[in-house]
Amino acid sequence: MDQRLRLKLEVTIETGIDSEKDGNVGVE
Repeated sequence: MDQRLRLKLEVTIETGIDSEKDGNVGVE
């Protein structure tokens, strides 16, 4: 897998978790 794509995926997942904690699900 491309390193950049993998890093972006990990950041997206972490951001999604943080957004759920803040109650902002679906915010990019």
